Amino acid sequence: MSEPWHGADQVRDLELLVRSQHPLLWIDSPEVERVFSLARLVARRENMPLYTWDAYRGLVIEGSTQPVPGTQQARACLEALRGQGRTLVHLVGFEASLEEPAHRALLRAVHADRLRSGGTLLFSITDTAVPKELQPLFTRFVLRAPEPETYRHYVTSVLRDLATRMPVQVELDARETDRLLALLRGLPLVEVRKLITRAVVEDGKLGPGDLATVLEVKKAAVETAGHLEFYAAEQSMKDVAGLGNLKAWLRKRRPAFEEPTEARRFGLTPPKGLLLIGVQGCGKS
Repeated sequence: MSEPWHGADQVRDLELLVRSQHPLLWIDSPEVERVFSLARLVARRENMPLYTWDAYRGLVIEGSTQPVPGTQQARACLEALRGQGRTLVHLVGFEASLEEPAHRALLRAVHADRLRSGGTLLFSITDTAVPKELQPLFTRFVLRAPEPETYRHYVTSVLRDLATRMPVQVELDARETDRLLALLRGLPLVEVRKLITRAVVEDGKLGPGDLATVLEVKKAAVETAGHLEFYAAEQSMKDVAGLGNLKAWLRKRRPAFEEPTEARRFGLTPPKGLLLIGVQGCGKS
């Protein structure tokens, strides 16, 4: 069983890379917590010790609060990893260290060691942080967007955690819950936690009024990326002239679009939208 916020395919992909002895992996994702959770799951399945590293604490094995002495510096960390054997290591904030020629040379030595003994170093760094000369040694691992059900499980876990510290009321019906989850899709889980926590802490409940806040955050996230613009749907089907047959078809299938849970009950994959295709001037707009 995978943890609720990791799809089985994602776990299997990382596990396959670790098993097939890919010494150096990089993940370009701000979701460090999610990356660590995925690494922990794979380490347990593979019966491997899991270490984490950052410049503040140094190397720390999972389950311990005590770092390996003197490993806060990148060079000392890499030297400690040489000859360590089959371990999985999650490194955060290593970008600046890769600029040092001595560190790059040492990383090549670690790569050679791991090819022989197994084990993987998993770097949470951006694509541009990997020097060109080292890129052939690295394998990129893509952390895919969470699956729809992942958001449901994750929101439930956040609410459960909040309920241990304060009274929490959830005032959303099934349709409003589906609407909330649809709005959350595409947001990093760390952002989801912030949103849900803020909504609950503000008035002790998660209700319909919080949907507008989530929509604003989603809009800001989309526009900050710089590739798309976000336009809220302000029109209804009443604003569309003609297309009587299409409207009738949509009315019959409205639950599949608006209530994904109901669609899944009937074995249907909830549709993401409707694509109209036709030559110019045929009336699509």
